[in-house]
Order: sequence, then structure tokens, then C-alpha cells
Amino acid sequence: MSLFESVDGAQEEEREVDIDLIWLVSQVTAILRRIMQHELKDSPVSVDGLWVLAIIMMLGNSATPSQLSQWMVRRPNTISAMTTRLEEKGYIEKQRTTGPNNRACLNIVLTEKGKQVIEVILGTTRIPEAFSGLTLQEKQQFRSLLFNARGSAARREKDYIEPPFPSAGTPSRYRNRVT
Repeated sequence: MSLFESVDGAQEEEREVDIDLIWLVSQVTAILRRIMQHELKDSPVSVDGLWVLAIIMMLGNSATPSQLSQWMVRRPNTISAMTTRLEEKGYIEKQRTTGPNNRACLNIVLTEKGKQVIEVILGTTRIPEAFSGLTLQEKQQFRSLLFNARGSAARREKDYIEPPFPSAGTPSRYRNRVT
């Protein structure tokens, strides 16, 4: 159904609610991004850079560009530009290896400098306080609804591959620290 097709009363009400949800999710996303940008204004890394470093950390200090692309729901060329900037700053190192079937593989690992910066940022950030107005039960319900919405939206995206994390019912790995 097109956004501009005529519909009956019940369908019209549902479409209005859908549009409200799209606006609200977009606004919350924009607000969270602004909070993160403000929080990181004196940081040596950008919001996207923080996400790249955090994902590498959560994956055990090594990630492929494909994994980063999948986790961040971004196109590979965007990931390439982000990792190049982080490598130039000395936060990551790109290691070329030979994988199965003698195929070239690229692994991205945190350097000591990268480990230090991510530990400082994650140790001092107040970003999670953005949801402090919600009870634990409300946060869990909201998370569950977002999982459902992500899955529903993903089914409409042609080349979309659902990110492996966060997944429903999986304990948060954000608390893991690189050793």
C-alpha cells in the first residue's frame, strides 16, 4: 500500500499511528545522536567512531568490515571511510590475513590507544541516562517493541541483513571490557 492511497477509516487511523511512530522514532534517534555528540564533543572520536570501537570491543577485539557493516546497518563503503579515519588516528589496525580457501581477509583490531579511549569514554559517559525517565519494566517493554519494529522494517528492506546484536533476550555485552 502506498502512503497516498485512499483507505477506509480503520486503515486510515492505523496509517496515522504508523506515521506518528516513524516521526517519534526519528526524533528520538536525532535527540540521542545530539546527546552523544554533546557528550563526545571533547572526545578524540566521533559518535560513529565510538560505535565502531565499541563493536570491535564487544566482538572480542577483532571485527571484519562486513561485521561492522551488519552491526551498524551501514553500507560497506561507509564503514571503510570510518575505519580509515580511526586507523589514521591510531585507534585501530587493519590486519590482512588469509582465510578459508586462501581468500584474503581483513580484520580490524583495537590498538592499545583504541582500547584506552573506548574504556575512558564508556567509563565516563552518561548517555544511558537518556532513558532514566523510564522504569526497568518500561525499558524492557520498549526494547521488546523495538526488536519487533526492527524485524518488521527489515522485512521491507531488499538487501537488509538483521544485525546480530542486540537480540531479544540476550544479556547486554556492553559491560564487557577489553583486557
